[in-house]
Order: sequence, then C-alpha cells, then structure tokens
Amino acid sequence: MRYRLRTLLIATLVGPPLLALLWFGAIWARFSLSPLLQGLAQVLLLPGMVAVAALVVYSIVAPPPGEKPAVTLRPWQCVLLWICQFLAEWHWFFFAMMVGGWILLWGDNTPLFSQAEIAIAAAAIAAAGASATSFRVGRGLATVTYVTTIFCFVVPLLGIAVLSWLGYLLR
Repeated sequence: MRYRLRTLLIATLVGPPLLALLWFGAIWARFSLSPLLQGLAQVLLLPGMVAVAALVVYSIVAPPPGEKPAVTLRPWQCVLLWICQFLAEWHWFFFAMMVGGWILLWGDNTPLFSQAEIAIAAAAIAAAGASATSFRVGRGLATVTYVTTIFCFVVPLLGIAVLSWLGYLLR
C-alpha cells in the first residue's frame, strides 16, 4: 500500500516537469509543433472536460471506506495533492467556462464577464473540489482505491495543463 502511494506521489512530482522538459526540448530542436498541438487539443478537449467533471463528482460523492482499511497521508502530501488537484481543475474549469460562455451566453459579442472574474469563479470551484478531497484524505475517510483514482485523474489533467501553460508562455 505504501509502495503504491509513494509511486503515485513520485509520478505526480516527476510527470509534469518531465513533460515540460520534453516540450522545451522540442522547441529548442525547432520542431513545428503547432499543428500537432492543435490536433491534440481538439482530440483532448471533450475527454478532458468530462474527466475533470468526473474528478469533482468522484472526489465529493465517493463512498466512505466502510470496512476497507482507510489511508491517511502526511500533511505535506495532502497539501501537494490539494495543489495539484486545484491547478488541474482550475485550468480545465476556466477553459470550460470560457467555451461554455461563448457557446451559450455571449456568442460573438463581448463577454459579459472579464477573464479575471471567470478565472476567480473557476478557482473557487476548483478549490472546493480539491478541499473536499484533502478533507477526506486528511480525516482518514479515504481508501487506497480512492487516492489512486484521484491521482489517476489528476496526473494527466495536470500534465495537459502544464503543456497548455508552456504553449501560452512561449508564444
């Protein structure tokens, strides 16, 4: 059980920086990745939004451990989990709110809200979802399956978010 948690924590810590290094390596090698990334974004858009919605729902309504052994993480691990989950959810919720608002509310007109207001609303939703997970894990109301599932959602979502942020910064 400890081995699995340690492996997941290492994957969470190593995965996004490794993807960032690969991204920088590709840029430094002068590969033209914009068509590739555009195609990748189109393919991952809907699954990413569905995955972040499933992550929030699962982190809030997953059944308590019952008779299964509960797992508790150290405080620094709970903080790391909260930060990673918050960043992943915030990125995807901001994007979903921008796209959803454009499709459903303002269309081609000027948005009703500034990007800062949308980012704050997305951050509030992400903080609530990440806090629910950290509360459950910190209080011993989570099983190894629960923590593993959360990590399996968070790591790819955060990896895609890191690539998106790097693409934005390198424009």
